[in-house]
Amino acid sequence: MLEFIQMVVSGIAVGSTYALMGLAMVIIYKTSEVPNFAQGEMALASSFLAMMLLTAMKISVVPAFFTAIGFAVLLGCFLEFAILRRAKDPNVLGMIVVTIGIEMMILGIVSWKFGAEQKPCPFPSVPMIPI
Repeated sequence: MLEFIQMVVSGIAVGSTYALMGLAMVIIYKTSEVPNFAQGEMALASSFLAMMLLTAMKISVVPAFFTAIGFAVLLGCFLEFAILRRAKDPNVLGMIVVTIGIEMMILGIVSWKFGAEQKPCPFPSVPMIPI
């Protein structure tokens, strides 16, 4: 029974992540009329920052969470103001190519800093109450 509950909670967590990323894609597309292909890598960079804060710097979960959220906001604002708004003659295809370039750049930086292999991230948990 416990394994079933763990599977349901894990499924809800993964499904919620997919739903949030899909919602973010729709919101960005509806506001800018350009699909942002760098969103996954922007989330990747924020997640790896949170993992680094939790594992290497031994910061607790709440400050690491808010630091990662703040980093995501700053990264999004930086990319919008420094790269996307400065694009010359912006048409949809050109902006798509720019976002793909940003995606490759962020992926390269994250792979260079943290490596390309999967890493476990500590997950805060509460003690299970026996049923």
